[in-house]
Amino acid sequence: MPDAACHDRRRLTEAARLLFPAEEVATPGFWAGLDPTRLKQAFRREVRHWHPDAPRPLPGWTAAARQARFVAVKQAYDLLRDYLREAPSFPGPRIIAVAGAKGGVGASIIAANLGVLLARLGRRVILADLDPAGPTLPLYLGNLSPHSSHGAAGRGCGPRPSRFGPALITGEDLGFPADAAAGLEHRRFLAGLAHVEADDLLCDLGSAPRALDLFVAARRQLLVTTCEPAAYVQAYAFLKRLRTRLSSQELPPLSLAPEFRPLILFNQVTHRDRPREMARRLKEVAARCLGLQITVLSLPFREEIAHSARDLVPVAVRGTGAASRHLSHLGRMLLT
Repeated sequence: MPDAACHDRRRLTEAARLLFPAEEVATPGFWAGLDPTRLKQAFRREVRHWHPDAPRPLPGWTAAARQARFVAVKQAYDLLRDYLREAPSFPGPRIIAVAGAKGGVGASIIAANLGVLLARLGRRVILADLDPAGPTLPLYLGNLSPHSSHGAAGRGCGPRPSRFGPALITGEDLGFPADAAAGLEHRRFLAGLAHVEADDLLCDLGSAPRALDLFVAARRQLLVTTCEPAAYVQAYAFLKRLRTRLSSQELPPLSLAPEFRPLILFNQVTHRDRPREMARRLKEVAARCLGLQITVLSLPFREEIAHSARDLVPVAVRGTGAASRHLSHLGRMLLT
């Protein structure tokens, strides 16, 4: 609970339990995710039950008991509203989401190299490995003991230094929801990231369908695919899932920023591939199904990237070569 020293923690918790389920108040990301809109929605929901003039009063409650409960709910709302007004605002880090259309397209290697490049620009970078298949970034970036602790943060350890610049943290450390369908939990998790101390929080999401909310709500988005038919089809399917999520009636709507324009990266393109034709089709799908403009880029096939994966040394560390130049260009685009 940020800046709760000026408040009575017990009173705030009791007030929250009058408006939200007790198990929800007890979750680690509750206070970080509490905002005026969410508070007002909870208050209106409770008012319908306890207002003296409610058309369908709850059975078993007398008019006097409902009146007393209504007064308590109104006081709880006022207390929490004042708390939110006085709480300091945290701008939070720039969140960059990197997802793969499918496994094996190189999204984690791209994320690692981007993290190194941003760190070399003097920015405070934390790489968050949220891949459901398990953390691989600690190994690739030279931290061979990914479970070593360097201070508490979230449910696990705090960020751990890597050999090549950016700090590392895993989904377990941050309390990342394990359920792919936990839309509400993903939203609360994202709100909690506002308190991470970094300039850039670069999230490797692994397979894209697992965290659509995080992908959409990030400051910048990068979807990595290849010209391989299976990967291309999965990129197309991701756009369809994104359309379904944005129009969902079961979960809170996602508010798209005016600058929402995901980057689609065709990775390791060879002379036999046809990235321009594939890019044209993806742009048409995004415009027709989502009303969105997407930017499509290509990263040519380079042996040094394959060698860097084998040697566990990001190609960005060397700072020379065509692959490093292409990745530097991509990093600058994500910062704009």
